[in-house]
Formats: sequence, C-alpha cells, structure tokens
Amino acid sequence: MDTVTRALRLAFRSLFRNPGLTAAAVLTMSLGVGASTAMFTLLDRVVIRPLPYPDAGRIVRLFTSEIKRADRRSFSGANFVDFCARSSSYEAISGYRGLDFSARGGEFPVSIHGTSVTPGFFQVFGVQPLVGRVFSPASDQPGGERVVVISYALWSSRFAEDPGVIGEPLELNGESYTVVGVMPRGFDFPEGTQLWAASRFRSPEPPVPLGDDPAENRGAGYLSVVARLAPGVAPSRAGQEAAAIGAQLAAEFPDNNRGETIVVASLHEVVVGPVRPMLVALFAAVGLVLLIGCANVANLLLARASGRAHEVAIRSALGASRGHVVRQLLVESTVLGVLGGAGGTLLAFLATRALVGVAASGLPRADEVTVDVQVLVFALAVSVFSGLLFGLVPAVWLAGRDTSAALRNAGGRGLTGGAHGRLRSALVVAEVAVCLPLLVGAGLLARSLAMLGAQDPGFSERGTLTARVRLPGARIPDNEAIASFQSAVLERVRALPGVTSAGAVMSLPIDPGLRATLTLHVEGYTPREGEEPACGYQVASDGYFRTIGIPVIRGRAFTASDSAGAARVAVVSEAFVRRFLPHEDPIGKRIGWGGDPASKNFQWSTIVGVVGSTRLNGLDDEFRIEAYQPMAQDPWPSMTLVIRTKVPPESLSGPLRRAISEVSPIQPVEKIETMEQILHDSLARRRFAMLVLWVFAGIALALAAVGLYGVTSFSVAQRTPEFGVRIAVGAGPRHIYSLVFRGTRRVLLGGLLAGAAATLVLGRLAASLLFKVRPTDFVAFSVAVAILAAATALAAWLPARRATRTDPIVVLRAE
Repeated sequence: MDTVTRALRLAFRSLFRNPGLTAAAVLTMSLGVGASTAMFTLLDRVVIRPLPYPDAGRIVRLFTSEIKRADRRSFSGANFVDFCARSSSYEAISGYRGLDFSARGGEFPVSIHGTSVTPGFFQVFGVQPLVGRVFSPASDQPGGERVVVISYALWSSRFAEDPGVIGEPLELNGESYTVVGVMPRGFDFPEGTQLWAASRFRSPEPPVPLGDDPAENRGAGYLSVVARLAPGVAPSRAGQEAAAIGAQLAAEFPDNNRGETIVVASLHEVVVGPVRPMLVALFAAVGLVLLIGCANVANLLLARASGRAHEVAIRSALGASRGHVVRQLLVESTVLGVLGGAGGTLLAFLATRALVGVAASGLPRADEVTVDVQVLVFALAVSVFSGLLFGLVPAVWLAGRDTSAALRNAGGRGLTGGAHGRLRSALVVAEVAVCLPLLVGAGLLARSLAMLGAQDPGFSERGTLTARVRLPGARIPDNEAIASFQSAVLERVRALPGVTSAGAVMSLPIDPGLRATLTLHVEGYTPREGEEPACGYQVASDGYFRTIGIPVIRGRAFTASDSAGAARVAVVSEAFVRRFLPHEDPIGKRIGWGGDPASKNFQWSTIVGVVGSTRLNGLDDEFRIEAYQPMAQDPWPSMTLVIRTKVPPESLSGPLRRAISEVSPIQPVEKIETMEQILHDSLARRRFAMLVLWVFAGIALALAAVGLYGVTSFSVAQRTPEFGVRIAVGAGPRHIYSLVFRGTRRVLLGGLLAGAAATLVLGRLAASLLFKVRPTDFVAFSVAVAILAAATALAAWLPARRATRTDPIVVLRAE
C-alpha cells in the first residue's frame, strides 16, 4: 500500500511540475473519453440492454409473411384467433392495434393515443399495475363492460395521481369506460401509448367495420401479435410450430393465406434491430477518436520524455530496475487518463443529452438513455486502459535508453533525434491513418443524404399542411355517416382564408401510418402459378391529387361526381401499370380486391386514371404499387387532410381546429404538420448519424493536426542549427519550406496508405446507412484526402514559417 501511495505522490508531483502538458493531455483525453462514454450510453441503453420487462428474452413478436419475399405483415383477426387456439409454445399471447381516443379538454377536444388489446396483453410483459388491476382473460370477456388501463403519464397529467380514479368512469369517443388500473412509470408499449382498452371482440378493434365479429375476417391484416414463450421453450421450437400452423392455415384457407407462413422474432430485435448498425458504426467511429487522442497524448509524453532521460538515468544508476521505472511512468500516465476520464464523464452527461435531443425522433428507447453506474464503470475502465495505452510507448522508450549516454548528456540533448523522432512521427502517421476513415465515413453519409434529398418523392411538399382525423366507430354508425362527416370537414377547410385547395387521403406518402395491402384481381392480367397479386390500397377524396401535387399522367382524377351511388371507379399509380398492365391501356380496365371475381357480389372498379407513384415509407424506399378508391365510395374512419395554402401553413393550425370543431365539437385533430416537416423527419435517423460522425471527424482532424504540429515543431527546433547554416550559405525561404514539408509529406502519405484498409472496413460497417453511394465512393475519398492534406499543410506551415526566420548569426554563435 505504501508503494502505491508513494508512486501516486510522485506521479502527481511530476505532473504538476508541467502544468501546460498536463492540461493539454487531460483536455485531449476528456474529449476522447467523453465522446466514447456518450456513445456507449446510447449503445448500451438502446441496443445492448434487454427490454425493461421481467425475463424480457422470452417476449417475441409474431408476423405473417409471404414465403417468397420473407417480409413481415400484420395478422388478420381470424388467423390470430386460430393461431392462439393451435399454439402451445406460449405462456401468454395477445393481439393489439393502435386506437386513438378523444376526450374533452380545454377549448378543443384532446386526442389520447391508445391501444386496443386482447386480455392477455399485460401477462405477456409480466408487468404489474401500480394501482388497481390489469385485464383478465377470465373476467374481461368480449362484449362485457368497457374497461381501460391508463399509463402513469396520463394518470399524472389528467388525474393528478389520484388513486381514487380506479373504478371511475372515463368518457372516451362519446362512450363510458371504467378505469381498472394504472401502469407503473415507464411502461408505454407500444411506444407512446397512454391508455389500453380491452377489445370488445376476440381480436383487437379493427380500423374499419369488418362485420359483426372482426375475429371471423381472414382477409384484412390489421393487428400485431406479441407473446411470451412458455418456460423451457426455445425460440427455434416456437418458430417451427409457428411455421407449421402457418402451413395449416394456408392449406385450409388458400384464398387468403396461399404462399404465406408465420414467423417468430425476438421483441428486442424488432425494436432495436433497425438502429443497431447505425449505433455500432458510430461507436466504432468514436473508438477511432479515442485512439487518436491516445496517440496525441503519447506524443506529448514522448516530447516530455526527452527532458526526463537524465532523471531516469539517475534513478537507474541508483538501483531502480527497468520494471520499476516503467511502472512509475505508467502510474503517471494512468493518473493522466483518470483525470481525463473525470472530465470526460462530465462531458458525457452533456453529450448524452445532446445526442438524445437530436436523435429522439428516430431512436427507440430514447427515454431510457441516462448515465448510470454501469456507464461510469465503463468510463473508468476506458480511462485506465487509455492511460496504460498512451503511457506504454514513452515508458518503454525511456526505460530502454542507455544510462551512460543519458548521464553524459545532462541536458538531454542528443537523446531526441533518431529513434525518438521516428517514434513520434509513427504516432502521427497512426493518427492520420485513423482520421481518414472518419472523414471518409462523414463524407459518405453527407453524399448519401444529398442523394436522398435529390430523390423525387412523387409529390410537391412546399406550402402544404396536413392533419390527421380519426373517427371512432361508436360515433359514426355507418359509411354514409362517415362520408357525410368527411364531406362537411372538407367543405369548411376549403373555405378557410388562405386555402387554395384541400383533399383527404387514408394515409400520406412517406409517412408510415395506416397501410393497407390487399389481394387484387386485375382484368386482363393472368397471375403466375402460385402468385397471389396484391397492391397497396388507398382511399382519397376529390382534390387530393391536385393538392398534394401528384401528377395525373393519363385519364382523370376523382371528382365530386364519384359519389357513393355512382359507378365504382379507381385510379392507379404508374408503378401499378408497370407491374400489371405494362403493354395495355389501363383506362377502362377493371380491378377488384379480395373475394371471388366469379361471385355475383364481387365489386369491380373501373380504372379512370393513372397518377404518379409515391414512395412508401421514406425517400430511400421504392415507388409503391397502389390503387385508389374515391373516399365517397369507400369511406374510412381515418383520414389525413392535405391543405395547400398561399399563406404560411403553420398559421392555419388554429383555424383548422375550429373548422373541424364546427362539424363535431368532440372531434380531436392530430399531428398537424407540414409535408416539408414530414419529409425532414423521414431523414432524422440518417441526419443524426451524419451529424455525429461529422463531429467525431472534426475532433479527430483537430487532434491529428495538433499532433502533426507538435511533431513538426519539435523537428524544426531540433534542426535549428541546420537551418541556420543553410540560410547562412544562401538558402532561401522556399528551400526551407521544402525541407520542412518533405517530412510532413512522408507522414501524410504514410497515414493515407495505412488508413486505406481501415477506411474500407468502416465503409462496409456503415453500408446500411448509405443510399446510392458505394463505400469506395471516389468523391468522398478525394474530399477526405484534400481535407487531411490541407490540415497537414496548415499544421506544418507555422513551424516552417518560424524556421525561415532563423537568425544564422545567433545559431552559429551558439554552436
């Protein structure tokens, strides 16, 4: 213990004798450790840690999937009920679907984001209520009392955390529900849910009427399924059972399930899988920043080592072993690392908040991200490891010096050239090599984002406001009432000052909201063997295509004459024509969805127009194969208003709410935002990755430039006598610049060659974040090399300029 205390005391004494070097080293390590800790916090909380539920590894999501495409789809009510009856691998299983509610509140009604669930929902997650109870399969049967469980956030904001809310009635969508439970803080699955309602049916509430019992409908896939594996059941066994049940359903009900199976996926993978590649790539990038920081501090210590060679030689002469010397020097570097880690931890708190703030819209589990004890342990481990890493090189170099030579050169002169200079240069070469992949990666993401921004979304987003209106089934008894409500809303919205046109659609392009994909029959198209044609199904009002700027390529768009009693018509996308009718005139062809075309009850719709295609879930997605029906002929209770204005779109938010409240005083309006904002948000995840990587690349470039400046300055100082002699015999500034830059060019070229392989590896790691850009993109490489070359030239120019001003008389007199 005394030995450790003595070593620490000597380390602090030595560091405080050089406050400038100590401050520079601590600041450098604070940047590296802080960035690493912040990124580890994100990676740990979002990706590494299990979901915050008891035994979360047993919770899975189930999907139906087309065998040939291996995609993931929602269950139909009938398939869900049949699967529950036939499966034996699960302790609990539940279906759920988003179902927003309206409640009275202030000037306008408020929307409460809810979820319709079947009774076993909370048993799947193993979470107990904070107050009251959860749904019970035994007592909360379909058709019974309407009951809800509310989230802690809703309980706190609306009921002031009053335990007496249990058993109280709550009016939602014009109906009375009874509150039976309050969930603990933090539970809001699916993310953002404020209220869970027990479904009136054996399956969750459907988005549109599907008959008296939606659990008997097999054609409409609309619900999600979550389940908890039974004890001892492996996911592989559950997957085999699900596939077997899927095969049974396909054989028994081929009209709806042909070519489909059922797949099982870990809930953790479903939640975090989409962001894992991005966070892993960014964590690897910040690891490179830390390495550059270590190399920089190692260079600082090597510079200092030249002045400590005599001190170490005296210690060795007095009997200190080489191991003792190395240990003492490593203690000093470790203390530097820990001091840097302390500063880095403070930076990590701030950086973590900033990262979450930037990425919240595109990052799952963002509310769980916080710096905790595990993160602090990581920061300490990184600090100690970094201290050992950057201290090892100067410690071994000093301990290996010739003692007699060091004692003869009391001032340390003569011990700083040769191997010492080459070692410092090698460290800077490593810094340049590590900096290159960061700059290239940042360039690749910037190029990718630019490519996405240049993509044609298929519509015009400027000057357009959108707002979602969802109609609860209890207030809207039939399709005629839905159509009447929607028509009245459109009439009032179109009359608002500043509105040039308005329309409505079931779901917006780009924005991943309500999506419907239905089996399809196309007149004149013969499906291939085993093929079950399907396309995206949309419902739109007259004026929609003109308002959002989707061009009409052939035929016509919907008009007011396409009413409920008129002949059924349809408009299809250009992608639809390419897929099903590439060599025929689509105008006049008939299409229909589901069912048997030979049945006399089958409804055909005649194609009257072809419109431009829009992208599905983002600018990086493909153009969607879609068919549209007039809203008056097939009214859906969920619609999104699209309003084009000649005034700033945001200024219409209040007038829009008032216009809708005039039609229905208890109808809430959700998600009022511009199409430009929707497009902007669709790129949030890629923009986050680019911004973070640019910050890391900037830090790395600054550290590498500082390291190069230090080495060049040191070299110029050592060569001052040489420069003095050269100037004395007639060498001009250009010649001196050439001498200084010659060594700098070697460092730059060595770093570029060494960094090329790492650049290719990091590029492949970030490939999933790229769009229409190859990891070996020439432009990104060229710009990165140019930036490094410019930074290198600037770092070398200042010492070179100082060298050209060497006074030969002073130098020769000193010699």
